[in-house]
Formats: sequence, structure tokens, C-alpha cells
Amino acid sequence: MMQSQVGSVAVSQAGTNDVGPFYVAPASTVVRLYIRNDGPAVLLLAYESSSINGASAFSGSSGRFTLPADRDVVFILTPRQGVYAVSQGIGASLSYHASEALPFDAR
Repeated sequence: MMQSQVGSVAVSQAGTNDVGPFYVAPASTVVRLYIRNDGPAVLLLAYESSSINGASAFSGSSGRFTLPADRDVVFILTPRQGVYAVSQGIGASLSYHASEALPFDAR
């Protein structure tokens, strides 16, 4: 059974061309990932870095999820799947809680 994880991340401003995932699910676990935008800027979340890399990250809508400040969302991740984030402004941060989506004793 996976141990729950809690974290806080400073989010880079959009336009950065080398965005890495802020969380990656373990190799053999489906994960429930609660994400909270701690503000102050709008966040852009995606499962692939190519969806949010570059100066045009906030144009279009394909493969991206917009998370306003002081809001939260839950993603379900498959094993080894990551989540990427960039912000529309400076000073952005997020917090997250990761837990096993289907705990072993619930299967």
C-alpha cells in the first residue's frame, strides 16, 4: 500500500521551455492527486509538458486544464503518469496530496 504524500511547489511562469512534472505516480499504483492552487496566479495543468511549454501555453485549450487561484481539483493518475504546471503570473504555488486511488484492502 502506498504511503500518502503531501507537498508544496513553487510554480514557474508560463514561457519556460523546460517544465518538469511536479508529481509522478509510482510504477505500480493508480493515484488520486488532490491539487490546490495556493495563488495568486492562474495555473495551467497538463499530463504532458508539450501541452504547456513555451510562450503560447495559455493560448488554445488542447490537453490543458486551467485552475484559478484558491481553487482545487482532483486528478486520477495511472502508474508512472506525471502532472505538469505553469502559472500565468509570478509568485504562484500549489499544494498537493497524493494517495492510492484504490487502497489494497478496498479491492
